[in-house]
Amino acid sequence: MTTQSRSAISSQIKMSCNPCCCCGSLQRGVIILAVIETILALMNLGTRIFALIAATNDSISWGDKSDNGETATVVTLSVNIVFAVLSLLLALRLYFAARKRDKKNCTIWLIVTAIITAITIIVVVVNVTKGVANTVELVATSVDIVYNFYMMWCVYAFIQEIKGDRDAPINTA
Repeated sequence: MTTQSRSAISSQIKMSCNPCCCCGSLQRGVIILAVIETILALMNLGTRIFALIAATNDSISWGDKSDNGETATVVTLSVNIVFAVLSLLLALRLYFAARKRDKKNCTIWLIVTAIITAITIIVVVVNVTKGVANTVELVATSVDIVYNFYMMWCVYAFIQEIKGDRDAPINTA
């Protein structure tokens, strides 16, 4: 078998295992997913900051001295803001790792995202068991979990491609 034949077969195998079928290459697909994740993280961060401002302004403007759960709301929103910032940083890490075909940073993204997704699944199960999860929240979180699994699949396939293409030139397009 000639080198060209092996290269063609290898190329066909890679394309058949490509979970990012509508985007072309895995690299491009992962970059697009990272951009989408960055936009979602910015939207999440913005809404959490807006909610925190609204929650603190509401209690300040009314001059109410009683704590009807405002402290818990502020603490919860503050923790959510920290997670939104971490999510943004993680999305940016994936973006730059995909552009540079950086296996190490893609792997870090994959591990951290797997841990976050596992924690999210545990929280959903606990909330459903306690009966505190509403339908909209449950549907939104379920969609997020499925989307995270899809992203992890794409990034895993991309990492495998990088492992196989160690001698390939870096494509920063």
